[in-house]
Amino acid sequence: MKALALFDSLVSSFDAWFDSEEGRPVFDRELEAIRRVESGIDRDWLEVGVGTGRFARSLGIGFGIDPSIKSLELAATRNIRVVCGTAENIPLDSGRFPGVLMVVTLCFVTDPEKALQEAARVIKVRGRLVVAIVPGDSAWGRKYIELKNRGHPFYSRARFYSTVEVREMAHKAGLTFMDAKSCLFTGPNSDLDDMGIKDGDIQGAGFVSLVFKKGTTRYGISVGNGSNQVC
Repeated sequence: MKALALFDSLVSSFDAWFDSEEGRPVFDRELEAIRRVESGIDRDWLEVGVGTGRFARSLGIGFGIDPSIKSLELAATRNIRVVCGTAENIPLDSGRFPGVLMVVTLCFVTDPEKALQEAARVIKVRGRLVVAIVPGDSAWGRKYIELKNRGHPFYSRARFYSTVEVREMAHKAGLTFMDAKSCLFTGPNSDLDDMGIKDGDIQGAGFVSLVFKKGTTRYGISVGNGSNQVC
């Protein structure tokens, strides 16, 4: 809870980064990687870990869940229907959404396997899950791990996974890997590379967007409480 309170207190500075000279080009590149891996994202989708709603608004996603009240207040001003909750216990009905987006969310959750199970639960059969991560074995991941070790307020509790680990956890949740797009091939202290978006899960990429499909088998995924509590 202390970490959440700290994040709430820093929401404005976090959100402002996306409009900064440093942040805007990175955001634009990441956004394009998500668009290219899944063209079917629309207003009926849910973003888990929606934060202030930057990605959801740009992608046209209409629903978002996050534990940070301050973040949700800002996301709501961006025409997103917000729900207060965690990725590990989504308070929404099973099979409600055609797709779910998670952008750099897994690294901040307590139980990533449970979070992926919950994402799979709320997706319709044959729906999509897009998981975008900063791989821990990339130059960007190593930079954030360094900041984590220095006690950075955002990254001190984060854990950065490899794409192999994410794919394994998603498989356990009953999801089938479909495709990936990769970008940010130079480190955070270098000029933004001009290689754009590449097809596939590319080793060393600082941002990878992976898309999974939900099959017809439930794999023992639990049914949520369907309380639909809107903040």
